[in-house]
Amino acid sequence: MKADRRSFDHSGRAGHDAAGTGPANRKEDQSFPMNWQVYIIHCSDNSLYTGITTDLTRRLRQHAAGRGAKYFRGRRPEKVLYLETGHTRSTASRREAEIKGLTHADKCLLAGAEQNEVVNAEEIPAGLLKMPFFGVC
Repeated sequence: MKADRRSFDHSGRAGHDAAGTGPANRKEDQSFPMNWQVYIIHCSDNSLYTGITTDLTRRLRQHAAGRGAKYFRGRRPEKVLYLETGHTRSTASRREAEIKGLTHADKCLLAGAEQNEVVNAEEIPAGLLKMPFFGVC
């Protein structure tokens, strides 16, 4: 069996050298992709699901087919209520956690917020677009 030739730092992460130029410093690199999106979906049981992706159309199709998150195995996605773009994987994950900590009512308020980009998202399938949602939240 050949030994792994990657270097490890003291935390056990691969690929880091003493100069700190390994993968851990990518978030400081301005050329790192900022194509992650944070979204909120209104579900058939009136719950709200928050997630992240790089391809919203693909992810919505996965959710609708039951191949996405286990959350959708007992409920259907109905409408995309909220979308934020321009994140790195790290910032999207942090924002997702922040949104998941909000109350249902606060998440509904996000749907009407100025930073909501769902109204400009042409790639979202028509059946999952934000609609007037009186009584939804």
